[in-house]
Amino acid sequence: MRPFREYSTIAALARTCRAFKEPALDVLWKNMDGLGPLVSCLPENVKLDVLNSDPNVISWIFLIHVEQSLRRPPFVEEWMIFGQYAHRIHSLTICYSGLNEISDLVVEALVSAPSSVMLPNLRTL
Repeated sequence: MRPFREYSTIAALARTCRAFKEPALDVLWKNMDGLGPLVSCLPENVKLDVLNSDPNVISWIFLIHVEQSLRRPPFVEEWMIFGQYAHRIHSLTICYSGLNEISDLVVEALVSAPSSVMLPNLRTL
């Protein structure tokens, strides 16, 4: 994983220069840790962040995490936004600790997405 500063520099290139936009986005999205960043690309009226506490923690300190969910299923044109970034992903890592970053509603929406191939350029899982 690249340092945050390097990612922020590449993201700035993508936003400020048309010539760098596509190559910079390809670099930013090539290797992903989880599906959360893709869900974050959906419009605000579709996605929903839910604060959850971890019921497996037996302590007076509760672990709180944000689970990404949906207010409603995305429309076809909103899936197109998702697809603009999904096709750039070549490597996807999903760790056990990241399994609860998206809700069951998100998983159901991904399974029923209009495109039959969610990550067409995925090479490593």
